[in-house]
Amino acid sequence: MSVYYFAGASIVAALCIMIVFKIHVDKLKHSPEQMGAILTKFFIGVAFCEVVPILLLVAGFATMQTGLEFNNLLLPLVCIFFSMIIAAVFIFLQTKVDVTQEMRGKVYTFAMIGLSLAISIPFFSLVGLLIQMQ
Repeated sequence: MSVYYFAGASIVAALCIMIVFKIHVDKLKHSPEQMGAILTKFFIGVAFCEVVPILLLVAGFATMQTGLEFNNLLLPLVCIFFSMIIAAVFIFLQTKVDVTQEMRGKVYTFAMIGLSLAISIPFFSLVGLLIQMQ
């Protein structure tokens, strides 16, 4: 059962951070001179979004079983990789839409910050799954 805590944490974290990223990258595209304030609000939004995934990670590590076969880990593993790939593609696509040449650097910087935050929980979920494998 703990393997599904990791998959759930990964999916919830990726979806929430993608939503918060979309809201704030649109604000950054409209007013790139306010990047500091937008980043601050983005980090606050991410902090609220990661409460539930962190609790799911803790529950996953607390109920961890060792010696599971790969067949039992396949579906959660696919979910984790899927959430990582979807988050990365979504964030990189946002850097291509309505971005002028002068604000391209700020949007790419914001995208790299968002990408690192979006794949951090799935990465820890992946580690939690691999620890349980035989």
